[in-house]
Amino acid sequence: MAAEQALDVERTYATRRHELIRFLVSFGVSSCEAEDISQEAFLRVFNPSPGAERPRNLFRWLLACAKNLAINRYRRSSWETTVPEHAWKQWENALSDSAESIELHLQEEERQAHIARALDALSAAERQCLVLRSQGAPFREIAADLDVPLRRAVYLTSIAIRKVQSELDAPSER
Repeated sequence: MAAEQALDVERTYATRRHELIRFLVSFGVSSCEAEDISQEAFLRVFNPSPGAERPRNLFRWLLACAKNLAINRYRRSSWETTVPEHAWKQWENALSDSAESIELHLQEEERQAHIARALDALSAAERQCLVLRSQGAPFREIAADLDVPLRRAVYLTSIAIRKVQSELDAPSER
């Protein structure tokens, strides 16, 4: 590129760069990206395609070049990338309504407190029977651990289950 042409490009850049940026912003390009595109368009003047002629109206050529660059950037950025299914699930969980999860958490806390109150209402022997039975212990083992007859172990376990069930069935005080 001749020195005179380079000076013409520099003058155009200094005087009309802001117009070029406003032109790009009017198409919906962000001001930061418009700045990048305008610089790239001016650089294209210095590195023309092989066989390209010097534009007669430099500013009009810059407008067309910048518009095409903006369109190409938009097309590249709008291509949808494929995302694995598990990633979508993680995003959905992360972006789900937090109010709903807070409400569920509070309901679970309330349920746990209700169960704790029901277990507190049991005698020590009833609580021990219920714990052992929930761990899968047979009545014979429960009787042996509590040092009571088999019938007593069955009776205490069934009483404990009934007490907890009736407590859980009763409406909670709020």
